[in-house]
Amino acid sequence: MQFGVITACYKGDYFLVKATCASIRHFLPDVPICVIADGDFSLSEIEQLYGVKVLRVQDSSCPELRRVMPGTTRSKFLAFWECPFETFIYLDSDALIWGDPRDQLNLEKNDFISFCHPPSNNYTAETIKRWHFNPFKIEKLDPEYEWAHNDYFCAGAFAARRGAIRLEDYLLVEEWWQKDPGVFPMWDQGMLNYLVYKGRQSGRIQVTTSDFQYIVPDHSMAESRRSFPLSLNHPPTQINNPCIIHCSGRKPLLQNLDTFSRPFTAFRLAHYRRLYGSGFPGWIKGWIRVLTEETVVFCARVRKRLKRI
Repeated sequence: MQFGVITACYKGDYFLVKATCASIRHFLPDVPICVIADGDFSLSEIEQLYGVKVLRVQDSSCPELRRVMPGTTRSKFLAFWECPFETFIYLDSDALIWGDPRDQLNLEKNDFISFCHPPSNNYTAETIKRWHFNPFKIEKLDPEYEWAHNDYFCAGAFAARRGAIRLEDYLLVEEWWQKDPGVFPMWDQGMLNYLVYKGRQSGRIQVTTSDFQYIVPDHSMAESRRSFPLSLNHPPTQINNPCIIHCSGRKPLLQNLDTFSRPFTAFRLAHYRRLYGSGFPGWIKGWIRVLTEETVVFCARVRKRLKRI
């Protein structure tokens, strides 16, 4: 049973996915990586450094997916039908592997593992509507679905078996969204949560939860620093409590001073040390690349702000 790690990106966050791949290879040196790419841009750098398998949205074998997925946040769904692994962990491009999680995951007995922090089914209808889907509209579209008392999760990281979500089920909710975007105000997150728990209620898939995703905005800066002490030049190799660090919301950039970006900075630099060498010249080149990326993002922000003005 082949296991791998999958992440996804478009051209604008390709520089972040380099750090994601660096963290995977650092903690899981023998695990294959697949990157789902939305758009026609080169990923040769990570192909050469990490041997990643690239799966492009535009090359999907399904014509309907080629039509509806490009330019959206829903490319992650492609992993369920076209990824090269039987079981996998999925990470958004703003997430990192922190340690080796394989001993904590049981994908032999489960088809889907949601990473909740902490697992909780105490969601109100308004909370579900804000972060996942509109339960009142879902009631009309699927009267049999019981939306209360599920462990809803952030869709930036999860583990699953290929085929756990059926293509025909996804295309149905995509059709709902096309007719009324208000059904899934959080796009892929609401769609995935509905499909996972619909599958569990129908008895088709086995679902469990794990307190495995550390969502950075849910914690104070001081707490995150205590939880993840590290040197920018030497990320740790032994982790007692492995997890996934997910920097949802504001991106883990140096310029975002209110965001805990240190682990991402460390693995952005680790990527360039792998590319340029671990000596002083490689260290300098790595910092130049990181600062150049930061400048590109900053200038794009300024242009957008001036355009709005």
